[in-house]
Amino acid sequence: GIYGSVNVDKPLLLRSVNGPKVTIIDPVRQSRCAWLTNGASLAGFWLRHGAADVFGGGVFCASSDVYLTNCMITDNSVYSYSNGLVMGSGGGVYGGTLYNCVVVSNTAAAVGGGVIASTLYNCTVTGNHADRRAGGVYNTAATNSIVYSNTAMLPYDNYDLAQFDHCCTTPMPTNGVGNIANAPQFVNYAGGDLRQNGISPCIDAGDNSTVG
Repeated sequence: GIYGSVNVDKPLLLRSVNGPKVTIIDPVRQSRCAWLTNGASLAGFWLRHGAADVFGGGVFCASSDVYLTNCMITDNSVYSYSNGLVMGSGGGVYGGTLYNCVVVSNTAAAVGGGVIASTLYNCTVTGNHADRRAGGVYNTAATNSIVYSNTAMLPYDNYDLAQFDHCCTTPMPTNGVGNIANAPQFVNYAGGDLRQNGISPCIDAGDNSTVG
């Protein structure tokens, strides 16, 4: 089904029955998709068409002890103005820890078009945009993840203030281990099929000890 915005103010696990393709949170840009308190978890949802003023157009996580698992986070935005300054960061996600999530086509007026202040495991962040810095991820740690083809002002168009380990991203990070900068070779990027094809450099390039 399709649901409006969700506010979870208790440390609960919300899990869909049939996965994100058919379990959708869509507030039609009237609010962000979800606000999650410390200790809460969201698993198997598609969060789309959310909007917020300052942080987290798709989802706002109150701490790193908030978990998103097997979620699709797409087409969310965050914009605001204060004393003539354009603000708004984390178009898709603010905070929290993400496992096996896809973050695509989110936008932010300032930084972190896809994700800000989060921890990522086995995630794909692509096609997001920030008007200033870090179209993909900002102030975020990522492991076994793809952060590619995000846009912002050069030279920080894809990421900024990020820690990568066993990730596919560009430019090649100066920190972390096991990273690659080659294109991830999606099956059909334009058609939304973000699986890796048979020649993708990402295949068998991750760290199995961190698989969730």
